[in-house]
Amino acid sequence: MKRLPKYINIVLLVYLLIVSADIFLAESKAYTFHVLHYTNIARSTIILYMIIQVIFLVIDFYYERVVTAETKTIYKSLAFRKLIRICIYLVGIVFLLDILGMNINTLLTFGGISGIIIGFASKDSVSNFFGFVSIALDSPFQVGDMVHSDDRNIDGTVASINWRYTKIMTFEKRPIYVPNAFFSTIIIRNDSRMLARRYIENLRIVINNNYDHSIQDIYKVIYDYVHTHDKIIENEEFMLQCNIVYVSTDFFDVMLYLFFDTREWSEYLALKQELLSEISKKLEKMHVKVVHKDTQIELSREFVSTSDHKST
Repeated sequence: MKRLPKYINIVLLVYLLIVSADIFLAESKAYTFHVLHYTNIARSTIILYMIIQVIFLVIDFYYERVVTAETKTIYKSLAFRKLIRICIYLVGIVFLLDILGMNINTLLTFGGISGIIIGFASKDSVSNFFGFVSIALDSPFQVGDMVHSDDRNIDGTVASINWRYTKIMTFEKRPIYVPNAFFSTIIIRNDSRMLARRYIENLRIVINNNYDHSIQDIYKVIYDYVHTHDKIIENEEFMLQCNIVYVSTDFFDVMLYLFFDTREWSEYLALKQELLSEISKKLEKMHVKVVHKDTQIELSREFVSTSDHKST
C-alpha cells in the first residue's frame, strides 16, 4: 500500500498553525468575523484535501491487492484509477465551491448546459472515451492479444489502448488505429484466449493392388495414435473423434476431429505436420504408399479379397 505524499506533512503543519492561530486570536479577543470566515475556509479545504488523499489510498490498496490477485489486466486498473481520480477531483471541486460560498445550483445548471453544448461538439471523442471505458470494464482483449473481426477487417495483435483509439499491428506489421467506439458495435474474436485449437481432417485411403491389410487394421493404427498423443486433448469439454465416415470400392475416408493443447499458431502448424507425418510413417511400415496430394493415403486393392477371405 502506498504511503501518504511527502508534502502531506506540510499540509498538516499548516492545519496546526491555523488551529493555533484560532486559539491565540480567541484568547487575545482579536477574533473578528472575517478572520473566522477565512480560517474556517482554510480548515475545511485542508480537511477536504485529506479526505481525498485517504480515498486515493483506499483505491490504490484495492487495485494493488485485490485486482492484481484476481489477475485483472494492468491497463484496466490504470484506466479506472485515472477515471475514479477525475470523478473524485470533480466532486471535491464542487464541495470546495460550496465552502467558498458559491451557489452550486447555478454552477451545476451552467455546467449542464455547457456539457450538452460540448457533448454535441465532441460527440465522437465522447463516444471513443466511453468505448474505452467499455473495453476496460468488459476486458474483451488486452495489449498483446491477437484479435480478429470480419466486420471491420481487423486482424492482428493489440499494440496499445488509449482514451481515443486502439492500435492494432497487423501480421504484415502495418499499424491500424481503430476508434474505441467501434468495439461496442462489432464482433471481436480474441484468439489469444482460446483454450485449444481445433483440427479437422479427412484422410482418404485409396485402394490399389498388392495389399493384405483390412480397413480395420488401418483404422486401428490411426485410432491408437491420436488417442495416445500427449498434445491432443480428450475430455468432456473437448471431443476427440476418429471414425470411418465413408467406404467405397476404391477408397475409404477416416475423419479426424480433435483439439490440440496449444494456443500458438506456429505450434499448431507444427503439431498438425507431426500428426500427418507420423500417421504416414506408421502406414508406410505396413507397406502403404502415401499420396500427399489431397491428403490421400494409397493402399493396395488386394485387401478387399483378403478381407473377404478372412470373413469367410
